[in-house]
Amino acid sequence: MFRATYTSETLPLLLRYVASLGQTGLMRCHSSGAGVTVIGISGQQVVSCTTVPQHLEGLAAVQALTRHAGGTCHFEESWAAEEEPAPLSAASLIGLSMDALLGRVLAASEPSHPAHLDLTHIRPHSVPFALVAAPARTTGRAEADLFDLDLLDLDALEIEPERAATESHRLLWALIDGQRSAQALASALGQPLDEVRWTLAQLEQQGSLRLGTGPVLPAAGVTEFMRGLTAVVGPVAQLLMRDALKAVGATKEAIPVEVLPGLKADVLRGCPVSRHPQIEVLFAALASLPPVQPAAPPTAPPFSPQDLTHQLTHLLGPIARELVNESLQQVQGGAATRPLDKAQIPSFLDALQALLPPARRVEAVSLLQSFRR
Repeated sequence: MFRATYTSETLPLLLRYVASLGQTGLMRCHSSGAGVTVIGISGQQVVSCTTVPQHLEGLAAVQALTRHAGGTCHFEESWAAEEEPAPLSAASLIGLSMDALLGRVLAASEPSHPAHLDLTHIRPHSVPFALVAAPARTTGRAEADLFDLDLLDLDALEIEPERAATESHRLLWALIDGQRSAQALASALGQPLDEVRWTLAQLEQQGSLRLGTGPVLPAAGVTEFMRGLTAVVGPVAQLLMRDALKAVGATKEAIPVEVLPGLKADVLRGCPVSRHPQIEVLFAALASLPPVQPAAPPTAPPFSPQDLTHQLTHLLGPIARELVNESLQQVQGGAATRPLDKAQIPSFLDALQALLPPARRVEAVSLLQSFRR
């Protein structure tokens, strides 16, 4: 076992060093920004990766770890799968050599996967709801005609390398129907779930969609289920459900039907085997209830340059108003007296971000990102 501190620059070297030892064990990385990331290593291969409390798994967990400034880590040898602190899911498994994994992480840090995108809220059962007929065009690079769905040839067998990401976006958008979950979209496209989550985050940032959930279990049925579970295992039922819901990224108030199998597996894992038949009956009754289709998530409030100016002034002072006005003039030209069209908002925010002074730039960029949704 050894302990070390790391930075975002030294972490890849540290990970390669651990893999070069050829040992089997767990590497736990503690970061104030990323929580605790647990990497399972067997020889030269990375078996799995999970991050809590953000509930990130697989490649997404490694990417989140490398985007933070640094922290501390320790490696323990002689790891067996049953010693993993949390049950491994398919999404957490990686199965790549350390060099191959780091190569993918570096590739995912390119502009196609912006580091500022927040993926923590996009779970496998998250369902995207379209807010526009087709996402707004962007400017520059191959995305200039990104969403011309009438030009999409679903039977195309050859895709130019520089247009691969564009085609991926188009195919995903064509399948968004307010019913398919992120996992269902990934399966339909034959893409890794992490790739679909990145694309959804980009579309959400543009304001083209909002994320909700699919059919959920009826509240009355969940209440009755909890009564039955408490009768079977006692007061510990509340703790079991709390931990199981946290593991699948759901709350007791809205349990997606899609997570029910995983929820059952987590609850059974924490109960005596002698109680399993009774618990199986309770879950079967819960699964038989007609699901409830939640309302589509509320639309975002209208974009307001005045509101943005007000919040930005708290961070940067009076100069904020000048920066906003100059950015408006760049996008609209002239005196910039007209309201911004929806298609102009991304360009306006990009122009404003380019003008931000060093003082409190990180906080200001985060504020701008919140206005992109």
